Amino acid sequence: EHAGFDDRLNIGQVAVSAPRAANAPATPKMQNPAGIAIAPDGRKFVIDHKSARVFELDAENTVINSFGGFGGNPGKFNDPWGIAVDADGNIFVADTFNHRMQKFNTQGQQIAQWGSPGQSNADGSGRETQFFGPRDVLLDKHGNVLVSDTGNKRVQVFDKEGNYLKQIGIGGEGNGQFNEPVGLAQDAAGNIYVADTWNRRIQVFDANYAFVKVIAVPAWVALGPNDLQDILNKPYMVINGTTLYVSSPRGHVVMAFDTGTSEALPLRDITLTPNDLPTGLALHDNTLYVTNAANGQVQEYTIGTPQ
Repeated sequence: EHAGFDDRLNIGQVAVSAPRAANAPATPKMQNPAGIAIAPDGRKFVIDHKSARVFELDAENTVINSFGGFGGNPGKFNDPWGIAVDADGNIFVADTFNHRMQKFNTQGQQIAQWGSPGQSNADGSGRETQFFGPRDVLLDKHGNVLVSDTGNKRVQVFDKEGNYLKQIGIGGEGNGQFNEPVGLAQDAAGNIYVADTWNRRIQVFDANYAFVKVIAVPAWVALGPNDLQDILNKPYMVINGTTLYVSSPRGHVVMAFDTGTSEALPLRDITLTPNDLPTGLALHDNTLYVTNAANGQVQEYTIGTPQ
């Protein structure tokens, strides 16, 4: 099946450790997880925008490391949302309200950062560019780093060292134009998918970043303006074969679409409640991981092989 779910695991309280001694510092806990990324060895990296930390989970979903904390210094975060991991284990974080990107090695040590605050559609130069609330990050098949520069209504493209290459889109409602772009995904052919949230659609671009088509999202049309534009309504996406999974936090659902036909696909046994805020999505070994920003959980669903 394209989008069948067989079972579910609530990871829940993710920090697993021995009881701490009296007066020892509390172990950080996930509070409002957003983006999630899976390293090639199966380790999960979850960005928690409320605690401003990256949590690393092993294959048994035990927290084995966390780093970050609130602040503007290198290695600190201000309401971070998006995360990606490359084949070498380097970690890229969209540090949303520090208006920058940060890159870390496998030990969580910062090795690069780029960007500064600004409302602009000007091209960058080297590592000098402006962001207004970057929300997601995608490593594409060219080895480039794509960042949804949400407030500037564009997607910026960089090399892995943070050097500016180009941008996709401007503000607007037409083809190739955005209003609150957030989640990014890529299919096996290299096509790029952008959640164009306030335009209530997903836009598709080819591997060279040229516009291809629009996928309408009726569930977003049904949302009232207050829910659609809520600060927590930031949809993320991931692709399994020809199935595009899309979170809809204020719709309290995860949706699925056929990447070829653009038609909505039914999902079964996905037990979300009206209190849930499904946000970040990731895939690994036929398992879909969904962060729930409402309760600090990561929910786990077994899915079929790609179609």
